Order: sequence, then structure tokens, then C-alpha cells
Amino acid sequence: ADANGEDGVTLVSNGVVRITGLVSLGNGFAVDYNGLSISANAKVYIYNSTLAGNSGWGLIADVINPTTDVILYNTSTFGNDAGPTFNDGGIDIF
Repeated sequence: ADANGEDGVTLVSNGVVRITGLVSLGNGFAVDYNGLSISANAKVYIYNSTLAGNSGWGLIADVINPTTDVILYNTSTFGNDAGPTFNDGGIDIF
């Protein structure tokens, strides 16, 4: 997902989510949109992905158990929060 005027990728799932090789760059323009937004009732696995230069969060995940339900392998987030509020950043898991 690249240079969308909204979130790069939005997922809502009741099952396990597995993402491999996602590149989400420069989404949201001047409004606080995210590289990857997930709402899941199960574990989320993200492998070999890059979330960079988005105007909001690189990754924002709404899960049942924030301490164990999101697993990142070889995934980077950098240069996010380019939007007007500067309240966002790399990763928000709640």
C-alpha cells in the first residue's frame, strides 16, 4: 500500500491474522492515517514487513490481549507521524 489518502491496509478479523512481506509507505498525506490498522479477536503475526512514512501510526492494533496477541518478526516501523498532530508514532497496541 503506497501513498493512499487513508490507511494503507485495514483488517478486521475473528481469526488468526498472518501478514508477510507488507510494505506500507507514505499513507494518509496530511491527515493522521496509519500504515496498517488491525482489529482482531485472535493472534496477529506480522513477518518481514515495513511500515514507514505514514502520517499516523505505522501499526495500530486493537486486540483482546495487547501483551501477547501481536507478534512481530523482522518488521520495521520508522518515519511515521508525519501528520499534523504529532501524537502518533511507530506502534500502538491496545
